[in-house]
Amino acid sequence: MDGRNGVASPTVIAYGEPTDVLDGVPTFVKATCPFGTTLTGGGLRDDISPGSARLPLIVSSYPDASAKTWIVKLGALSAGFGGITATAYAVCLPVG
Repeated sequence: MDGRNGVASPTVIAYGEPTDVLDGVPTFVKATCPFGTTLTGGGLRDDISPGSARLPLIVSSYPDASAKTWIVKLGALSAGFGGITATAYAVCLPVG
């Protein structure tokens, strides 16, 4: 709610680029709020190949210093077959 007239502000979900998570390599993914919005939170969407023996391990998930971008650092919990694709998302609210 915007506090002025009791009308709920629409939430904008911004997605980053899908990125493959490789064994033994720290992976950073990020999502940035569009112009005219402010960051209120974020997270990670992971797509795991069916039957995969690998699982994502999130090391950290945080806003950057500008408070416009959400960053997630992750890796693969166990080596094995199958793939993991990670996509960060940012939860944004319109300003003004």
